[in-house]
Amino acid sequence: VLCRYSIQPFAVGLIASGIHGRLLPFAEGACADYPTWARADVGDKDERTTLAPMAKESILQQLRDVSVAEPPYTQFQKRGHLLCPNRETVSESESE
Repeated sequence: VLCRYSIQPFAVGLIASGIHGRLLPFAEGACADYPTWARADVGDKDERTTLAPMAKESILQQLRDVSVAEPPYTQFQKRGHLLCPNRETVSESESE
């Protein structure tokens, strides 16, 4: 969840990185321009961001769904500040 001003730059980075996900905008209090965004990025922001009620419920439902789903087959190793897939846990049929 982020301000509308940030969605396009984040989307470009996610697409370029091959990361799939969802980007949802705040309903109110989001940064409208770069100077506001730059200040907020360092913690200088008076407005409080909020979610639309439907977006909030959608996010909560998605988190509930993920929490009860079967765990993925891939395990991850922490390398510095990154989580990297542990290729040894991938099944043989998927590694071919």
